[in-house]
Amino acid sequence: MLGPNSEATREIKEFNENENRNWKPDLSTLIATPWCDSGSRRTASVLCDLLKRDGTPDGLSTRGIVQQLLGKLRDKFGLTLKVAFEFEFIVLKELNFDPMDDIKAADMAFHVKNAVKIFFKRRGYTATFMSVPDGKEWTSGLHLNHSLWTAAGQNAMVDDQRKDAISDLALRWNAGILKHARALTALCCPTINCYRRLHKLFCPSDNTWAVERRTGMTRFKVGNNDVYLENRLPSAAANPYLVVASHLAAGMAGLEAAEIELPPEMDTANAQKLPTSLGEALDFLEQDEVMMEALGRRFLSCFLIAKRDLELHQYSLVSPATEEEKIKHEREKYLLSLATGTGEGGQTLATVYHHECDTAGPGRTGIS
Repeated sequence: MLGPNSEATREIKEFNENENRNWKPDLSTLIATPWCDSGSRRTASVLCDLLKRDGTPDGLSTRGIVQQLLGKLRDKFGLTLKVAFEFEFIVLKELNFDPMDDIKAADMAFHVKNAVKIFFKRRGYTATFMSVPDGKEWTSGLHLNHSLWTAAGQNAMVDDQRKDAISDLALRWNAGILKHARALTALCCPTINCYRRLHKLFCPSDNTWAVERRTGMTRFKVGNNDVYLENRLPSAAANPYLVVASHLAAGMAGLEAAEIELPPEMDTANAQKLPTSLGEALDFLEQDEVMMEALGRRFLSCFLIAKRDLELHQYSLVSPATEEEKIKHEREKYLLSLATGTGEGGQTLATVYHHECDTAGPGRTGIS
């Protein structure tokens, strides 16, 4: 269960028991991985579900949390989710994928990130999904595009009777995401370095929304009798399963609420400011009872402890004084750990570095 860049903390008490877990391969995710082939050796990859020894879900698998919430969306609301991740690479080319049902898009995000990393590693480069590798200019973000569909195959976000074609269900879903945006930030921007990206030009600063405008945190895209919602909050460093899970939890909270108010479009004067640091975001998450309950208190308790101990506490011990020292620490912490196959990310903006450079800079290369 622990990879080369995994970290463990003794602050999570149940981890000290070292109880065995089981991995159950999900054969529907089996794909060929030609980017890992070597000579005549052919390789493949399969994703696994984390189970307790009695065969029940462990509850700490981010993929399992998504599956649980998708089940609730299907059983309680009769809806399914379609998700499309857009992968953008600095000085490379944009990769666009068609919308995929339910968990398949997050699975694809996992595979694509690994493929990109291995592709460049074999050519002497490091592709990293660190949010702001140089501390200022090059940023890596995520746009999560998604829509809700009925069992009859109809887009539930569309209402032909409304002038803007956006259904009441879609507005309530969006209202839930906006209401819990500050808690979502901890899951969508999970590193100290992520907060160098927020509150900048073309990056979210508050929980605003818009229709066909790039200035809101969320925006509805409408056209050709189709509607979907985009969120620009997540960082490239995010775990794609937690990005989807957090949006499912917040969106369904909007559907479940007896009353929920959607603020006016682009109401910047009254909008809630997004957290400016990881510590602030973790506090908002811990205080959000709806998110804690929906995503599982056991999982989020472990998440909060790990982030505070392995990132915030370690950062305080280093106590970098200057911006140069801070960036140096963040690069040592994240540059390579977000350049290996750990599955963190969604629609990503990757920065590429050549191994031979003394001072890393964006690589001039491409994917064909």
